[in-house]
Amino acid sequence: MSAPALRISPDSILNIVEGPNRGASYRLKGGTVRIGRSQENDIVLDDSKVSRGHVLIEVKAGEFWIKDSGSKKGFFANGQHSLEHKLHLGDRIQIGDTVFLFGPKPTALKLASPSTTAMASAAPRMNPAPTTQVPPRPPEKRQFIFLFFIFGAIFFVLAFFISGSSGTKKKAFPVNDERVIEEHVENIDKMNEAAQLEIIKKGKNTVQYNEAQSFYLQGFREFRESNFSRAIYNFETALTLYPEHLLAKRYVSRAKLKLNQEITAALERGERNFQAKRYKQAYGEYKAVLNLSGDIKSKNAQLALKRIEAINLIMMNSR
Repeated sequence: MSAPALRISPDSILNIVEGPNRGASYRLKGGTVRIGRSQENDIVLDDSKVSRGHVLIEVKAGEFWIKDSGSKKGFFANGQHSLEHKLHLGDRIQIGDTVFLFGPKPTALKLASPSTTAMASAAPRMNPAPTTQVPPRPPEKRQFIFLFFIFGAIFFVLAFFISGSSGTKKKAFPVNDERVIEEHVENIDKMNEAAQLEIIKKGKNTVQYNEAQSFYLQGFREFRESNFSRAIYNFETALTLYPEHLLAKRYVSRAKLKLNQEITAALERGERNFQAKRYKQAYGEYKAVLNLSGDIKSKNAQLALKRIEAINLIMMNSR
């Protein structure tokens, strides 16, 4: 069973166990508690990787919830990137280089003296919570589930390669069959995701990877909204931070393909309108080509520029 959610009680303690403010301890009494680098927060952190207003803790139905308060970076709850999370006993929350442990009074790790600790609540700062040790994290069922999915993914990849290598003749890949292509893409997706899990399992979940993951998630949101130019920027930034980010590699290629399709479609519409002497509509399509391409030296952009110049001359002569 997972640990119970942390409710308001005298033992609702927030402990900093890693980071520049390690040893500080705060008792949560309800209301809204803001955390960040700014002095206006209830909990002020000396962590350069933390935003001025990074997260906040609030109470919903008698239970504590932590959520991003506008940093757009989010946080990590027990190693998983998140923007909102209900607190449970033993949860470890990381923002920047600072790691919080949620639970009752610690009993294993000696924390800072009362002069360096502070209390947090919706009201002004209060007296420190006398804490001395951090309790060991209780076993969680989700850890077992996570390992189960990892081993399942590895088994699937091995079975895929074994089945593909069996027999003496290999069937030609039907490039014209869209259904088969979609199935093939899904198989590759699963293989890549399994490889991604292996990277994290081997300890490559570094600070660079975490930052790259933030850019990848933003790029994926832009991709879903069909903002392919911005998606490409975020995916390429993720790859600059972490060149082995497999999902960013895959989606930057897809985003470039989608963007090229949009440019080609706009150029074709512009040509049709130009040939039909619908110059205003053609002008708009050529402008869209320039905005989408982002590279004024590309062939599509050069063609669009020449057509816009021709349209301007035609309009001037018609006056």
